[in-house]
Amino acid sequence: MKTIVTALFLLTLSISVPAVAYKPIISAAERIGNDSITLDYLVGMDKKQFKGKTIAELLASEEAKGYTDLSFRYTPEGVLQGLKIKYSNQLFLTVYVTEFKHLKPHSLKRQWDLEALKKEAIDEIRVLYVMYD
Repeated sequence: MKTIVTALFLLTLSISVPAVAYKPIISAAERIGNDSITLDYLVGMDKKQFKGKTIAELLASEEAKGYTDLSFRYTPEGVLQGLKIKYSNQLFLTVYVTEFKHLKPHSLKRQWDLEALKKEAIDEIRVLYVMYD
């Protein structure tokens, strides 16, 4: 009887307690220079919260701090896809834009205005980790 009551209590507890997303509290200073910590942080980051927000808002957020460089993400044909945010030689956040309102994505010279790109709305964010042999 005691086992049944305990099981019912645990079942009730698991149903009534809402799931809480774990978000590590790691400062940008702790992430800089440590790919392992930064990779875990970026993978666990709630990237969907930035969908529809501007790239500038992402770059200004605590979640994105610690990057070392920004570069354009484009196809071999010279069509802009978004922005690569560099954290190390192996670790990047790739920000994709599907509807450009502040610049033209096609450029044979592969030259775009970074400030105009920062005004664009984010469609998707992916973590890119490049493994070297």
